Amino acid sequence: MFISMTGSATRKVPSRWGDFTFILSSFNHRFLEISMSLPDELISAEVDIQKLIKYKIARGQVNFHLEWEPGGEERAFHINTALLKNYHKGLEEIKKDLGLKQEISLSLLMRLPNVLIYKKTFLNKNLWAFLKKNINITLNELAKVKKQEGVELHKDIEKRIHSISRIVHEIRNSLPSIVKQYKGKLEKRVPSSQNNGLKEKIVQEVMIQAGRIDITEEMTRVSSHLKMFIEEMNKRVSSGKRMDFISQEMLREINTMGAKICNAGIASKIIYVKTELDKIREQIRNVE
Repeated sequence: MFISMTGSATRKVPSRWGDFTFILSSFNHRFLEISMSLPDELISAEVDIQKLIKYKIARGQVNFHLEWEPGGEERAFHINTALLKNYHKGLEEIKKDLGLKQEISLSLLMRLPNVLIYKKTFLNKNLWAFLKKNINITLNELAKVKKQEGVELHKDIEKRIHSISRIVHEIRNSLPSIVKQYKGKLEKRVPSSQNNGLKEKIVQEVMIQAGRIDITEEMTRVSSHLKMFIEEMNKRVSSGKRMDFISQEMLREINTMGAKICNAGIASKIIYVKTELDKIREQIRNVE
């Protein structure tokens, strides 16, 4: 089963502390990298939230954003009423002295220093239990989205890998006749000579040259890699890193085969396999 690295999930939850919005998104990345945006009052939970994400996600760029609208029964702050009144009184006096008619708004007063005093111990046991529960729910919702996209990735890659298997089988079946034809062409170049020693050396050279186009060893390794790739692909949870490594090894063998065989029919098949492998590797980079 494939799990894509791309997906997003958003969850808005009311609580006695106010309304919280949990936003998770993930993107293609070689390793696990977590970026986080939290309200100042909840910064102390950053390490614990990272642990929750790492437990659920193995690879990718993960962005977690937590929005909080204060309210409800418990607040993370209290208002310094005495200081606010002093600010208001002082501003009214200045306004009168300057002959200004502009109203002094509450929003202006609330922005003045030390009017809002935040609790340093706002993140208590009950709030953390609430946050942990909803972060895990959001992570599960993200996992569903990633699995759905993973199903489509699996279908596409499975189709391409079976196509490669078919082409490799065709190349293997045609290989003996191609080697035989090549040997025949080389043997025709052997001169009719009474010098048996020279003739034997030329025949040996013919056999060496014919052996250089033999790609049986490469074919065996490609078949082995294909088997490993399909086994990895059909695991309960597939590893994108491992499949990328296997497909890279396959591409290496295919390139060697292309360099050894000078046959138009085989060359076109090799180009097709290389193209499919490139597409597979591009897709695999999005598998967690």
